[in-house]
Amino acid sequence: MGTRIVRVILALAGLRRSSARASSCHAGFLSKPYQDAAHSVKCGASEKHWRSGCYADLPHDRGLSGRGIRDIITLSVLLSAFGTEWGPSMKSTAIPAPAVRRLSLYLRELESLWRNDQRTVSSKQLGEALKLTPTQIRKDLAYFGQFGQPGIGYDVNELTTRIRRILGTDRTWNVLLVGAGNLGMALSAYRGFARKGFRLVAVFDDDPSKVGRPLPGVPGLLIQPVGDIPAVVREKDIRLAIVAVPAESAQGVADVLVAAGVRGLLNFAPVNINVSGKVAVSAVDLAVQLEQLSFQVGAAV
Repeated sequence: MGTRIVRVILALAGLRRSSARASSCHAGFLSKPYQDAAHSVKCGASEKHWRSGCYADLPHDRGLSGRGIRDIITLSVLLSAFGTEWGPSMKSTAIPAPAVRRLSLYLRELESLWRNDQRTVSSKQLGEALKLTPTQIRKDLAYFGQFGQPGIGYDVNELTTRIRRILGTDRTWNVLLVGAGNLGMALSAYRGFARKGFRLVAVFDDDPSKVGRPLPGVPGLLIQPVGDIPAVVREKDIRLAIVAVPAESAQGVADVLVAAGVRGLLNFAPVNINVSGKVAVSAVDLAVQLEQLSFQVGAAV
């Protein structure tokens, strides 16, 4: 992949190349076989398991994936950029990550309009619904091509179709989940992923007591050992993964996933992970989101 192409992908994600690739799995991750897996994609049995119970205080809240689904859609944009109508002709000018994220908001509103039998919409109407200016909406869409007609606005069905194509949700993406604790189980039960074209096809955990158990709410899926990740990624052509493990395990898990061929990580672990520049990472830290809310509420008092 040429330098220009890499710059486009990095600009879309709002990511920086990591200063240095970790030469080995972080201390405190799993056992030696996992360190080998991160570099040779040969996993063996583990001597330790993730104590997923550290998430025991998290509720099975349907709302916890709202941010997550926007982030996983952003990852799909990066991976599908060169299979869309705009990918081959894109210039290397920076497309702000917030513009990509707002596409998901536009799509959600357009889908709602369609369900309510509204067939055309103006940027002003979209802006009022989403608390954005019409200028912002037109600017965001302009990054990806020409949309709508002056004096008429946007055809809801056409704009929906084109945004889905840009976001990569006009196809089905196979996704895996690592971490079968309370958080992982809540994520696996979230039906919004499937509605957006993200199909959960495998779940992994390093706790022997969980391996082999059926996944609640997802018929036909059994929790698998982490050592199976490379083979499953190849077999099911998986390019996106959700990481829902404790902080001390996240980097090692990311190393295994990247070595296996995964190219987009949605990280729910409360820690930054370092990957190569060709891998997109989007982080969702629930505690950080609450901190931001507490600041806003406190500032208003």
